Amino acid sequence: MSRMWGADVRALRALASGLRSGADALRTHRAQVAAVVEAATRWDGPDAAQFRSEWASTLGPSLTGTASLLDATADRLAT
Repeated sequence: MSRMWGADVRALRALASGLRSGADALRTHRAQVAAVVEAATRWDGPDAAQFRSEWASTLGPSLTGTASLLDATADRLAT
């Protein structure tokens, strides 16, 4: 019976590439949503204020942090 020790390097590099693509997509979508939120001058009231606050304090930074985690994971897989 044959045993394989280690990992499939090509598969790990392909996974790393996919993770980097996902991180880039998250950053792109975050920027697009941020632009819409900032440009939404006709949306007013408490719901708008709450969403803008949550976007600035939690939602946007969560996307940025997730993208960073994906990049860091991709770096680890690629080495």
